[in-house]
Amino acid sequence: MALLGNRLRRAGFSARSFGYASVVDDLSTNARRLSAFAMAEGRRGSEGDAPVKLHLVGHSTGGALLLRALADSPALAERVSRVVLLGIPYADSAAAHSLLRLPGGHRMLGRTLREWLAAPRPRPDPRHQVGVIAGSRPLGLSRILIRFPGINDGAVSLEEARVPGACDTILLPVAHSSLILSAGVADEVAAFLRTGRFSPGAPRV
Repeated sequence: MALLGNRLRRAGFSARSFGYASVVDDLSTNARRLSAFAMAEGRRGSEGDAPVKLHLVGHSTGGALLLRALADSPALAERVSRVVLLGIPYADSAAAHSLLRLPGGHRMLGRTLREWLAAPRPRPDPRHQVGVIAGSRPLGLSRILIRFPGINDGAVSLEEARVPGACDTILLPVAHSSLILSAGVADEVAAFLRTGRFSPGAPRV
């Protein structure tokens, strides 16, 4: 996330990155840690008695982690304004299920994503403006494991990435890993964080 964070800083935002252990720690544990991290960063950025509003950006499993943290922490949900989800396996993950069928697949997939796939999906809070960016360039190792139906980014399909309640969803010609490397994606993230909508010319789906 470092490159995306740097681009958002150049766009005028104060960006911080949260690291988590997706393999050894479960979703609930990481969600609690994310909530504590975000609340601490929000207090650090506050001026006087006026708490700042927070925006959250998550890629892939990180997007799932954001939604779980918001669902589990009313205090965090109260502080958040806008959320951008990049290639999130919201509805399901055909790639993950294929990986689980391989020897050692459970260990490779990790506890965080396994818990996400096994639990009911949290719906976005109606107080939050949620934007979704999906990719349409099917590159990546997942193509060796599974043939995705329809449009996909090589790891997550468009239909898997759709989030009910999102106020804007766009499709960009990038692969899954490039969602955090692309300058064009960073521009769209910045546009959404400013206005609650992606740029007017972005392809809606």
